[in-house]
Amino acid sequence: MTDKAISPLRSHMIEDMTVRGFTPGRQRRYLTVVTKFTTFLGHAPDQASVKDLRRFQCHMRSDGASATTMNAAVSALFFL
Repeated sequence: MTDKAISPLRSHMIEDMTVRGFTPGRQRRYLTVVTKFTTFLGHAPDQASVKDLRRFQCHMRSDGASATTMNAAVSALFFL
């Protein structure tokens, strides 16, 4: 266990993924995507708009992300 506080949004996302039976590995990958999205946005991801998601997808593509990676990212962001 960690001493680091978990945000309510992250806690809720982990709970939803656990209920759906996601493996720990998939949960880590999804949380990594949300962390990258949050860094890209510069604010909490639960305040993101559809335009923000589109900008993030364009950013990922310009960084060389494959279609598979981008689809997985969108699936991860679904939990927000």
